[in-house]
Amino acid sequence: MHKKGFIRTLEAVIAVMLIFTFIYFILPKTIATEGDVPPQVKSAQDFIVRDILYDKSRRDDLFAANEGFCPGSVNGFVASLTPFSFAHACEICEQVQTCLDSAIVPFDRNVYVSSMYLVGLDTSTAEPQVHPKVLRIYMWERA
Repeated sequence: MHKKGFIRTLEAVIAVMLIFTFIYFILPKTIATEGDVPPQVKSAQDFIVRDILYDKSRRDDLFAANEGFCPGSVNGFVASLTPFSFAHACEICEQVQTCLDSAIVPFDRNVYVSSMYLVGLDTSTAEPQVHPKVLRIYMWERA
């Protein structure tokens, strides 16, 4: 009588272990939440911002540029660091709002943005003037 109870308990323990093993191997290891920035995009954007922060010639190009797309030297630098299968856009604005046309950046999908606030001091005039600009780097997956 006790033998049957022991065997049934052993069967139940083995069944539970099999079910947990099955669940462990079937479920994904990491669950990505919507809106998380892919690591390759975050790494590229951080590198671009850090480089512009320390490279005086790129900053001077940005201050000399008109509002809209980034100048060629900066845009080429961003293009060279954009991850594979991603597209990019780079803008320089004198305001907080975007100054690019909405047809350029596809806002109907996940767009990863990195912004940098740049302030330049123009000392060529009698009274020094401050020229603030906002640099934005957009990256999104190509369709």
